[in-house]
Amino acid sequence: MSDLASLELTPVERLLLACCRAAPDPAAMRQALHAAGLDWAAFWELARRQEVQPLVARALARSGLLGDLPAPASSDVEAARIETTARNLAARAELEAIAAALGARGVPVMPLKGVALALRIFGGLDARRCGDIDILVREEDWEVARRALQERGYRPLDTTRPRIREHPFHDVPLIRSAGGRGFVVELHHQLTDRRFARIDHAALWRRALATGSAGLVEMPAEELLVFLALHLPKHDAGMLRLIADIDHLIAGGRVSLDWDRVLELAGQWRARTPLYFALAASTALLETPVPEQVRAALRPRAWKRRAITALAGPLAMLRPPAPARQRADRFRLAYCLMLEPASLAVRAYRHYVLAPTAGEAGGFMARRGGELRGAARTLLALAHANGDAATQPHRNSHSLHN
Repeated sequence: MSDLASLELTPVERLLLACCRAAPDPAAMRQALHAAGLDWAAFWELARRQEVQPLVARALARSGLLGDLPAPASSDVEAARIETTARNLAARAELEAIAAALGARGVPVMPLKGVALALRIFGGLDARRCGDIDILVREEDWEVARRALQERGYRPLDTTRPRIREHPFHDVPLIRSAGGRGFVVELHHQLTDRRFARIDHAALWRRALATGSAGLVEMPAEELLVFLALHLPKHDAGMLRLIADIDHLIAGGRVSLDWDRVLELAGQWRARTPLYFALAASTALLETPVPEQVRAALRPRAWKRRAITALAGPLAMLRPPAPARQRADRFRLAYCLMLEPASLAVRAYRHYVLAPTAGEAGGFMARRGGELRGAARTLLALAHANGDAATQPHRNSHSLHN
């Protein structure tokens, strides 16, 4: 893991991370805001790319720093909070209506991320940008839930993309327009691809339903942390928003975690290495307080730490590599390396990197073409990561690998 002092941040990055912490220090934020060389336009653009403008806006407002901003910046900050709150209020009302419709049929609904997560770990709807309404239902409730959503006016997204039509753990996105707004629901029957994680969904539902049997139910905090860790490496942009979720879950003071249970789940779900790197990123960038015994229990072998950090470590998350194709390949390779045992990593590599391009005809030639392109992209991604690592000071690289 790493400490923040080892990263040699720019003034823009220092202010951004100071604003995103679960327990921001107003004095540190003011110092970062008035640092020499701070470019407010560059700062606000970085916050946009990292999808944390609402969180930054709330931190600045709560720290009493709005008066320190340039005049146009104050308006931008307030607009970000107002727009986020308005969108999330509408999404929350829709989620509650969906839960009521399914609850009337005896179907429990577990929200994944979105407004439910915003309320739970941020304590409000003004700090987190939310997109689709992702909900998990039990396998046996799948058809009932789908019919209830259709009765509410949801229709499958019209798409020909195979990766969407044949998604392994949720249905084709369902869309509905109401009151000038559009809502998209992803109806999950699994938390993630069962080929690459081993989640006991029956045990998850038993824990979640201990206090209720229908309508909205919360994912237990320990399962939520491991789920967020599994979700993180599947992205290659807007990473700070996802890291801030983990930081606020652990350090926000609204949720109590049983770390022994977290470690047990990580082992059961085959998520030990993804959890290690999620916690490493949160600790490095936002100084999340993770117990040392947890770090030690999860720490993978040295070669794996070095390889994954070079491909998609905290610095790559904060400064996403370009171009987009190489960035996606680097993060995808890192995800494959996180999987254990090795046979699972190879299977994921074949699926995510070596598979034929969507729409290609099947057969030997298509497979061979996919393998050759995937191998070439792998070499380019590794060379790109190695080039980035070579430009970092030696002491920073060493700190991030440990």
